Amino acid sequence: MKKILSFALAAALTVALSAPALAWESHFGDVPSNHWAAEAINRANDDGAMVGTGTFPETGLARFEPDADLTSAQFAVIVAGEFYRDIPDGVAGPWYAPFRQAMEDAGWDEGAGIQDWEAPMTRYQMAVVLYNIAEEQRVPLPDREGLEAARDRISDWTQIPEEYRQAVAVNYALGLLSGADESGAFAGDQSLTRAQAAVVYGKLKDALFASGGPMERVLSERERQLAEAGLTYEFTRYPGKMGTVYVEYQFGTSHGTACVMGYVDAEGRILDIGDLLPRYFMYGANYLSPSEITFSEDGTRLTFITPIKEGKGGYGEPEEIKDWGDTLCTVDLTAGTIVSMEPVGEK
Repeated sequence: MKKILSFALAAALTVALSAPALAWESHFGDVPSNHWAAEAINRANDDGAMVGTGTFPETGLARFEPDADLTSAQFAVIVAGEFYRDIPDGVAGPWYAPFRQAMEDAGWDEGAGIQDWEAPMTRYQMAVVLYNIAEEQRVPLPDREGLEAARDRISDWTQIPEEYRQAVAVNYALGLLSGADESGAFAGDQSLTRAQAAVVYGKLKDALFASGGPMERVLSERERQLAEAGLTYEFTRYPGKMGTVYVEYQFGTSHGTACVMGYVDAEGRILDIGDLLPRYFMYGANYLSPSEITFSEDGTRLTFITPIKEGKGGYGEPEEIKDWGDTLCTVDLTAGTIVSMEPVGEK
């Protein structure tokens, strides 16, 4: 799972320049304040998800081209750039290659049938991508009644190919998509326009953050998995300024009690704190047992005390054991590294 980088949007959306900050009434020369998508376009621009396509020489105002077609590559830059973590570096190919790779890594393009990423994206393809994002990001999906009500609002439902129906209905039920005309037709074969993409971006962002945001979704999923394991467990959160530490205890496992400690930042990235500590295995047991968990004032450093044993010799009974005793550990959460380990108890 991956996330939020908008640094390449200017080049990726074939943008020349954007105008200096202006009053909203003249933010884009071709998007008047009474344009049906004006608010969404302004929001997408403010977020850095979409920018202009140039300027009008006669006025100096930015150009948005709201009715221009949007390609699948450009849509990948919008959604992967804003809602995916860790856009891969060094991906060979065209300007959009890292964002296409991120889409493929997340499975967001699965079933969309995108053959030419530089061709205009259809509304069917967009619907599938949105459905995949909602499912992968664990947005609560509608029940059968919700889907049936959504289908009733789509005037051309019987014309929608079977492979797109689930995605279209879910998107309607979630409020991510609506009809393309006054009749309520979805018109899935039509190309996605830049104005439509701006509206969809805003609705998707609202849906994702309404479901708790990336950090909350990761934490909820971890606790759900613990509950489904069928063992007695404890799951404790320690919120900080930049993210949340969680400590999991599972009781009654085959090797006794298991403890896991991790950190989830605001974008949903997980740092396994246990992996940073010296290894000790005795029939698979984890020696971690943290207490006195505190953050630095700016939230970038974590301190806690845990007993530490360091073993060599692999799994099973270690051949060599170093007993640190209770140890004060300091972690740089930004770099994901141990800063120091200072024994504070008897060895």
